[in-house]
Amino acid sequence: MVTNRYKYAIEMYRDDGTNLGQVPVEMDPQPALEWTWLTGLRRNKLELSDGTGSSAVLPVWHREVGEPYIEGFRVTILSDEDDGITEDFSTLYFKREADQARLNLIASKRLRKDETVRYVTLAFLNDAHAMPAARPQFKTREAPPDIRIVESDFGSFVNRSQLEGEVTTEDIPIVIPRRILDETRELALASRDKETGGVLIGHLHRDRTVPEVFVEVTAQIKAAHAVADAARLTFTPDTWSAVQAAVDLRGEGETWVAWWHSHVPVGVSCKDCPEEKRAVCPLVNGFFSQDDRQLHRTVFFKAFASALTLSLKDEGDGSEITHKLYGWRHGVIEPRGFYVLNNGLSTSGGERHAERQP
Repeated sequence: MVTNRYKYAIEMYRDDGTNLGQVPVEMDPQPALEWTWLTGLRRNKLELSDGTGSSAVLPVWHREVGEPYIEGFRVTILSDEDDGITEDFSTLYFKREADQARLNLIASKRLRKDETVRYVTLAFLNDAHAMPAARPQFKTREAPPDIRIVESDFGSFVNRSQLEGEVTTEDIPIVIPRRILDETRELALASRDKETGGVLIGHLHRDRTVPEVFVEVTAQIKAAHAVADAARLTFTPDTWSAVQAAVDLRGEGETWVAWWHSHVPVGVSCKDCPEEKRAVCPLVNGFFSQDDRQLHRTVFFKAFASALTLSLKDEGDGSEITHKLYGWRHGVIEPRGFYVLNNGLSTSGGERHAERQP
């Protein structure tokens, strides 16, 4: 049971201080719950069996102006063996809802496209004492039923890896073998004029001596039955079924830890755009669209899950490719770094615990 006795709203302001009114928002606690659960696991405060079942969400009132304005909210997950874990989240958690509210104001002609806004977040006591986590907007197979964890030596992975990008102390370490990056690169090149992609599978590891929990990618499964063109890749229900069938066939106890997809060269997707604009186009260095975010929130909602994008350059045969990883950080999807394992062989040799996470 997720105890959440409050409903939330955002209040929009122009830069000159003009109040544009309040907009109620449906607060989805699931990303925050998953992040708190993973934090507890990483700190040896929670076990897989604890899950996110006994949880509470409470507003953190603004220190200066007080109720109903908030600085964020607090999530607590109780444990059978310990005091559990508590994590605080800022109002940046509501940025997606604020961005949508701004678009609605533009559509209603109450705001110009070139105007910026700021927002504050409010919380009000709800009549309902408990509200379940928000349901996804569409149904799909969200994840394999079992999450297994391998007791391993974190240093044995890091010592044979190179860091790609920036990893903060808040980010769960993710290790991707170079051979898998090469596989995705070859698939992207073979489908140069259309997007392609797949699912990355692997293991969740724990080193209690650090303590740390980290992800090892062990294989990529190309998306079968997907619908692709130059601007979009759509995974179908048959795609997810085929992925899980491949995981079951391998019999290694792997789980879905990430997904990946390619972006075609700007010269293909934006062929009518002037060449000088293409040279400085942000699409060249990777991006994560609203559709990408929706899929990630719905299917890869576990806090350890990530998404890899491959952006092909226009130069030559398009063989120059930029890899970029996105993942959860405090319940928000952000760009992040990862470790590239120089040897594709796993160093894990610890005991595997096949536990079903509630």
